[in-house]
Amino acid sequence: MSNQFLFLILFFVSIILPKTLLAQSTEHAGTIVKVQGTVDVYTHPSKSPQGVSPRILYDNEYYTTIPAKLGHKVVAGDVIRTGNGAKARIVYKNGDQFNVGEGTEYRVTVLRTNIEGKDKSVINMMRGQLRAIISKEGPRNNMEVKTQNASMGVRGTDFFVAQNGNLGKAEVSVLRGEVEVKIAPPKVETTKKETTSSLAKAEVISVKPGFSAQWQAPATEEKKSDNNKATTSAPEPIKANTIVLQKTTQTDLIKIQQNSVIPQTQVTEEKMSATVAKEMAILEKAAVETTMKDIKAHDPQLYAKLEKNNVSSVSAINSEVVKEVFQEAPKAPGKPGAAALNDLDEDAYEKYFAPEE
Repeated sequence: MSNQFLFLILFFVSIILPKTLLAQSTEHAGTIVKVQGTVDVYTHPSKSPQGVSPRILYDNEYYTTIPAKLGHKVVAGDVIRTGNGAKARIVYKNGDQFNVGEGTEYRVTVLRTNIEGKDKSVINMMRGQLRAIISKEGPRNNMEVKTQNASMGVRGTDFFVAQNGNLGKAEVSVLRGEVEVKIAPPKVETTKKETTSSLAKAEVISVKPGFSAQWQAPATEEKKSDNNKATTSAPEPIKANTIVLQKTTQTDLIKIQQNSVIPQTQVTEEKMSATVAKEMAILEKAAVETTMKDIKAHDPQLYAKLEKNNVSSVSAINSEVVKEVFQEAPKAPGKPGAAALNDLDEDAYEKYFAPEE
């Protein structure tokens, strides 16, 4: 009797578990739908250098490097790297999207968070810029983004995060929804020369639409000496482990727009196979539906405007969202440079928010 019971359990596991794992891997696999410039995917991490060539050692693990192509699947554990002037858009089955800016490096992991088996996506930002549009009803509605000394809780939102890998400075701007930023407690050296976490509570702040938060990782001795060489005209540095909250400026929004728009050339479209082209169309539709549904819930007026003007591509929708915030955003404080003056003149709309061809 017990053997029969054991057999039934093993049979159940053999049938159900693979389907469950397949469903989880599918919902957490993103598809590259747009590429501009040099974008690489580091995949199949292992402690062994053996594997499909070319292999590269990265963060104490060996990866196979693959040039990003339309239709390529990005799965948990992969690392995305964009070169100078390069960008990529990754769309998930439910319509969630990552718009990856130039000079970016990040890894996605998926963690099991509780006894019910709910998964949690974690984005580890090493450097660069990322704009994400996440559905509050999808599998990434509890997503966490980590930088050098902070973590951000995402519960369905349109946000932009930037991490300066060299200086340790990071920021997040929220266009829709809300992001909770938590600074890791500072570490102190005890009398026994052991590093421990401070007993002080970590600083936590909620960033709402139209606002940006900035913070700074503690400087190393090398960074401190570099900071001492700074001229008096440099902006006031942000105190380490402190969050500075302010209105998102027009300059901030231009940077977001620059990292969100990825033109698609006709040559690239012609090279797509019929299968890939069909998948791109399905994902585009999912991204549009998910984004519009989120906009309708947060900003009915903008939703009505987009419907009236028949804005139907996800690129155009994302641009209209930034453009809407731009109209009410303040200019950056301080004396702007020549480039900033050109960016913020009366032709800024035409330069950065023109409809995509």
